[in-house]
Amino acid sequence: MSPSSDNNKNKPTEKSSNHSLSNLLGASSFIFACRISGAGLAFLTQLLLARWMGAYQLGIFFYAFSWMIILSTIIGIGYESASFRVIGRALSEQRYDLIRGFIIRGRQILLSSGFITILLLGGILLSFDGIVNPDSQKTLLIALIIVPVYLIAVFHEAVSHAFSWFAMMALPNIVIRPLLTLILVAITWYSTGTLDAETVMSYQLVAMLTVVLIHYLLFRTKLTKEIGKPQPSFMTRSWVRIGIPQLVPVLFIGFLAEINVVMVGFFLPPDQVAIFSIAFRVAMLISFMIFAVDSMFRPKAALFYADQDMPALQKLTSQSTQLMFWPGLFCVILFIVFGKFILGIFGEEFVAGYEIFALLASSQLIIISIGPVASLLNVTGHQDYSMMVFGVALIILLILDAILIPIFGMNGAAIAVVLVTAFWNIWMLILVKRVLKIHPSVLSFAHEYK
Repeated sequence: MSPSSDNNKNKPTEKSSNHSLSNLLGASSFIFACRISGAGLAFLTQLLLARWMGAYQLGIFFYAFSWMIILSTIIGIGYESASFRVIGRALSEQRYDLIRGFIIRGRQILLSSGFITILLLGGILLSFDGIVNPDSQKTLLIALIIVPVYLIAVFHEAVSHAFSWFAMMALPNIVIRPLLTLILVAITWYSTGTLDAETVMSYQLVAMLTVVLIHYLLFRTKLTKEIGKPQPSFMTRSWVRIGIPQLVPVLFIGFLAEINVVMVGFFLPPDQVAIFSIAFRVAMLISFMIFAVDSMFRPKAALFYADQDMPALQKLTSQSTQLMFWPGLFCVILFIVFGKFILGIFGEEFVAGYEIFALLASSQLIIISIGPVASLLNVTGHQDYSMMVFGVALIILLILDAILIPIFGMNGAAIAVVLVTAFWNIWMLILVKRVLKIHPSVLSFAHEYK
């Protein structure tokens, strides 16, 4: 056997030692710090908007912003989610031509679909009177303009994540964009004493454009240093087929708040949309723990699975679940105990959302105790299972929202989220154990891969 063969044989062991708990903790700590900073900025921005705009205007803004997020995710066809598999494999095979082609094609697809969305839906909004609340029309139009910009921002973030460029992945959209928005909002308030949904959405557009431009320039320089400028190769159909099955999981996991805000907006007035949205978004601050660990987990899990180093994958999964669970449990307890006080900071009218807040905070216990089941299925090529589970879960959520919101109001939406969260997590736990023989739950530290 040749020396090169011996080296290849030893690669899984070397990678296993390099990706120790200390490395995982170090990278997760950086992402965690960015997430904390971003969450703090988002919390402060929402707090100030609630006090300066009032519930009605804030409800209009949240409703339009949620539509923007959902539309962007749908027309993005999950392309950015393919970054982990495409780039991970291309790096392993040193196919830098495919990496460059993947990035070029992604920009082409996302920008073209974004501009088509602006033309079609913008035309509908302007052509048909009464299709939306007149107070919401201009805010919704600005939200549409943001769509292609947001798509590029998310794509560059996903590619940076796939390369494990954690600073470029976490800082622009999580920290810098909300900071710019907060500065613009504060300047306007102290200058004029007034704020409305249209103005705040315009600032979101300005901040997003600024971040995307700066990120693009830095991204292009770093990418050239990493892979050079090879002639691009394209496998567009294959890349799209990888991304589409992840569309529903990305929509469901990443933007559950936006889906529910839109559903609440169908049945309830803007002020209640604002109360529900604040309670939901503050409760979901707990998810920064999940995001921080998962951001480190996914690229490493993809590499271990590509090398078929299943014991290392089991160990990584167990470590990641422990890192999620204990801090997450502490946060849930803290939020429930001080929930009314936290909501009261936004204004007395927002305390009405405490029951929603407590339910949604508690639902996070289900996710952090079961572990990164969705990520495991996605990065190991079993995204079809994720699509099936989340597709069914999304349908059930929409049905439950349509039934429960008219009966129980905002609380109905929160109950639906708790029920559906338990449903998809338990189903995926069963799938991960059956298909991968991996034990992902908080009790997984007692298991070794067999």
